[in-house]
Amino acid sequence: MDAKRLTIIFSLAMLVFASHLQAVSEPAITSQCGPGRPLEPLSGPVEAEQLTTDTLLTSSKDQASLIQTVCVPPGVPTNPQTVLSGMQVTFSWSASANAVHYLLKQKTNSSLAGEIYIAGTSRSFTGAEGYIYAFQVSACNDYGCSPYTTLSNTVTLPAKPSTPPPPAAAFEVDKVKASWSPISGVTQYWIQQSINGGTWTNETNLGSVRYLYVPATANARYQFRIKACNAAGCSGYSAGSNIILVTKAATPSLSVGAGTYVNNASIALSSTAGATIRYTTNGASVTVNSAIYTSPIAITSNTTLMAKAYKAGMLDSDQVTAVYNIKPSTPTISPGGGSFNGATTVSLGSPTSGATLRYTLNNTAVTASSAVYSSPLNISSNSTVRVRAYKAGLAASDEASATFTIKAIRPTISPAGGSFTGSTTVSLSSPTSGATLRYTLNNTAVTSSSAVYSGPLTISSTSTLRVRAYKSGMADSDEASASFSIKALTPTISPTGGTFTGSTTVSLTSPTSGATLRYTVNNTAVTSSSAVYSGPLTISGNTTLRVRAYKSGMADSDEASASFTIKVPVPTLVPQSGVYDNSTMVTITSNMSGATVRYTLNNTAVTASSTIYSGPFPLTSSATIRAKAFKSGLADSNEVSSQITITPFSKVKYIHSDVLGSVIAESDEAGNVTKKTDYKPFGESKDN
Repeated sequence: MDAKRLTIIFSLAMLVFASHLQAVSEPAITSQCGPGRPLEPLSGPVEAEQLTTDTLLTSSKDQASLIQTVCVPPGVPTNPQTVLSGMQVTFSWSASANAVHYLLKQKTNSSLAGEIYIAGTSRSFTGAEGYIYAFQVSACNDYGCSPYTTLSNTVTLPAKPSTPPPPAAAFEVDKVKASWSPISGVTQYWIQQSINGGTWTNETNLGSVRYLYVPATANARYQFRIKACNAAGCSGYSAGSNIILVTKAATPSLSVGAGTYVNNASIALSSTAGATIRYTTNGASVTVNSAIYTSPIAITSNTTLMAKAYKAGMLDSDQVTAVYNIKPSTPTISPGGGSFNGATTVSLGSPTSGATLRYTLNNTAVTASSAVYSSPLNISSNSTVRVRAYKAGLAASDEASATFTIKAIRPTISPAGGSFTGSTTVSLSSPTSGATLRYTLNNTAVTSSSAVYSGPLTISSTSTLRVRAYKSGMADSDEASASFSIKALTPTISPTGGTFTGSTTVSLTSPTSGATLRYTVNNTAVTSSSAVYSGPLTISGNTTLRVRAYKSGMADSDEASASFTIKVPVPTLVPQSGVYDNSTMVTITSNMSGATVRYTLNNTAVTASSTIYSGPFPLTSSATIRAKAFKSGLADSNEVSSQITITPFSKVKYIHSDVLGSVIAESDEAGNVTKKTDYKPFGESKDN
């Protein structure tokens, strides 16, 4: 046998074995096999093509035979279809022969779900809004299941409508209309309304109608909202529509209210934008035939004005009424009152042409019999001017008034204040004839009991002079004032500065009696705390002396100053000029303690860097000695000099002296004068 036949025999053996096991462990199969064809033994050689898994092989001790029995799965179901009724989805198909049950795969949107066991030939369920459904079905019995059908037709469930946009509201004649555009898939509309911002009420099912009219009530605000419905349900309510305010045209407003006006009144009328305003000026009620307002109405006489506004789609406004009375302008007074020095001229005027002006000067009310104004008034005493305008056919004007205070003229002060040294004389005068002048000198206000001025005043201390003029029947004048600063006289310094040798004595004096002198000697400004002068000052160094006088009740004096230069005294040089034998001792001394003496021997000027003298020294050759004294803080002294001639030693030297014993000459043995000495006053030698 070939390999193919061996495989078939093995497979048949396994099937027989499995059927024996099934006969032992499962109930007998009674109805799964179809009517089949008559069971006939298989005779002759069994070819492999004749053996399938639908063939059962049985055997016994006596014989073996193959018996073919028809037991197969059902065929594929037919006519699968999906039907939608409202939100109800139904899957159905035609029954398959020998089917015991069915397995269904449901496709929801794009997802194919697992198998569902179905006993019958349909399945119904409530779908989800907006979902897409289809299915496949397989018929099954105990011998297996058929292949699945192809995918059935699909059905799409309607989605619940989205919230619609708000409806549009509009006023039409005497109603408010809400309307909206059609919405796909919607089968009915519901609407609610809100009045004056209140709760949403009057829910109404309009079916497929897409508008609603509501009777309008004046001054009410209307708003609407809708919702859309279909088999899947209803949307939420839309946002509220635009708000429609149903109101009357506004009652016309008057730019100028009723009342009394000067000369005329211009009345502008306004109302609701676009409204037509009609009016009357004769007291008659306004009608649709009354005059149309186009520009401000000029009221020049007593008038009753009535007005009403009209606008299509709005109720007529209420009627407004205003009564206007016209009077002349209030007269003018120029100047408009005030305080004046001396008399003033007052003019009266009226802006109302043809009006007559009447006035009083004593602050009494003006009447139709008061004085008639014809020319400017001279006001020379305190007065209250009151004036009113009169014109035939008009009411009297309002009264104008002005108060005039006539004051004595402000006095003059000469000189008009300032800074003076020692004292000054001040004169007072008044331009108001017959006025009495009163004054104070201590900067207090002048009163009617202050000192009376009778002649020039001597101001000898710092003062503020205040003066006022008084005259019966006039207001007191304005106060004049002037400040006088009286300074102590400038002190004197004696001597007035200069260059001095050694020291000098300085005296300070003040022309101001009783003044205290204060001074500084270091060129700093004198203050009230500087040293007080009590006697002559000794100036022994370079100094700038500054001094000022102080006295209570007076300004400090100007400062006086003087510069003093103190020089070191001229040193004393010994010997004096002359001829000396062989050598001589030189001595230089200073009369000022602490001074340094410097000298030269070559007839050059002495400077601050010249040789310092430290003690007597011998001079053995001819020389011109020049010496000067130096001291810090003082000017250098004048120079002293001595011309010394040294000659060889002479055996004989004759000394010649005067009656006082002072050496005046020297001579040698031959009678030659070798040295001659003269003296200045007070014993100082001078060279010849």
